[in-house]
Amino acid sequence: MRASSLAGPRAGGSSESELQDQRPTDNGKTRQDVDTTLNFDVALSLVRFCSRTTIRTLMQTCRALYEEGVRCLLADVTIHGAAQLGPFLAFLNAGDDVRFRSLCALRLSFQNPQSPPPEVVEQLLRAIPKMTALESLEIDCSNLLWEYPALNDAFAALRSLRNLKAVLWNAANLPLVTHAQSPIRSIHVDSSVEEEPGVLFQSFSSTLEEIWYFQRTAGLSTPLRLTTRPPDRPPPIYPKVWKMNLGGMTPPRTIEYVKTFPNLTHLILDLTHPYSDLDGPRSEALEILEQHRMANREDASSAPYWTHLQCYRGYVADLYLLAIRCPIHEVDLHELFEDELELLAAVLEDVRPKHLTLRISHRTLNNLATTRLVMSGAFQLDRLHLTVKLKGDPADINPYALTVGAIIELQQVGA
Repeated sequence: MRASSLAGPRAGGSSESELQDQRPTDNGKTRQDVDTTLNFDVALSLVRFCSRTTIRTLMQTCRALYEEGVRCLLADVTIHGAAQLGPFLAFLNAGDDVRFRSLCALRLSFQNPQSPPPEVVEQLLRAIPKMTALESLEIDCSNLLWEYPALNDAFAALRSLRNLKAVLWNAANLPLVTHAQSPIRSIHVDSSVEEEPGVLFQSFSSTLEEIWYFQRTAGLSTPLRLTTRPPDRPPPIYPKVWKMNLGGMTPPRTIEYVKTFPNLTHLILDLTHPYSDLDGPRSEALEILEQHRMANREDASSAPYWTHLQCYRGYVADLYLLAIRCPIHEVDLHELFEDELELLAAVLEDVRPKHLTLRISHRTLNNLATTRLVMSGAFQLDRLHLTVKLKGDPADINPYALTVGAIIELQQVGA
C-alpha cells in the first residue's frame, strides 16, 4: 500500500518544470518515472516523530493515520487541573480498551485544591485497571489522593509501572508507594512523612535502580540519630540501586546505607542538620557534626564497606559527617565557606578524588596557607575545576593571580 501524492495534475499544457521532469536522468529514466511515493508503513512510523499539532492534522486524512495518531498522542499525557480530567477519560472510553493500552506516560498535576466531581473520580477508578501499558506515572495532587484514598490503592495495583514520581503530603498517601505491585526502577518522592527510603520503597527493592527522595519533616533542630537500626529491624537490600539523591532529611547512618544499597555508585545529598543553619551557633553545630562523624567512623572499622563510589555531589559538611572511607572518583561540592576548609581537608583525605569541583570565595582562596591545607589531601587529583566567586572592590581582586596561586600550591603538594 502506498501513500498518494498530495499534489494532483494541473489542467492545460505542460509547464517549464514539467518539461524539466521529462528529461532523462543518468540511468535513462525521466524524472516522472522515478517513484517518489513513500511506503505506508514507513509513513506510519514517521508519525511518532511529528509534533502534537502535526499529528492532529494527520489524523484527519485517513483511518490508519487517525489510529496511529491516537497511539502517539497517548504515549505521553499531562493533565493540568481537574477540569481536564473528565474530557480525557471520555476520550479514553471512546475507543473501548484499545486507547487505554496505548497510554504509556501520565502526569496528573492539580495545583487547584478543588477536586473533580465524584462521578469523574469514579470514572478514573474504573479506568486505572485498564491502563495495562502505563510505564511512567507522575502524581502531584495529594489533596485528591487524600480525599479519595481508593485512588492510592488503584494506582498501587498496577503492574506495568517502571517510573513513579509522587508528592506525598500525609500518611494517607503512603499506600501509593508502600503497596506498589509494579517492578519500579526509578522513584521520585517529595514527602511530608518521616520515613527512611530503605523502608518506604521495600515493596520493589529488588528492581529499584534510582532514588530521588526529598523529606520535608526534618528541621534544623531535629536531633541526629547516633544509634544504628535495632537488630530486629534488619534493613532490606536494594541490589540494583546505583544512584541516590537525598534532600531535606536528617543524616543517615552510613553503615546502614552501605548494607541497604551495596552497589551504590552516585550519591547526591542536601541534608538537614544544625550545621546547615548558617545563622546558628557554628561551634555547637560543629560538635554535633563531629559526634556523628565519629560514630560513622567506628561503624566503618568493623563491617563490610563500599569499595568505591563514582560520584558525590553536595555540601562538604554532609560528606564530612558521613565519614565515607572509600575512594570517590568525582567530588562536586557546593559553595565552600572559610570555616569549612578544615572539613574539606579531612574529606579529601577520606575519599581521595580524581576529579574535584570547588566553588569558593576569593577571600578564602587568597589565603595560600589555607589553600595548602585544603590541597594537602588532594595529591591524587587529575582534574580540578575551580570557580571563584568575586565580591567587593575589583581593585582588591586579582582572580588570575589567585587561581594561579592555588594551582602552584597544588603542584607543590603533588610534588
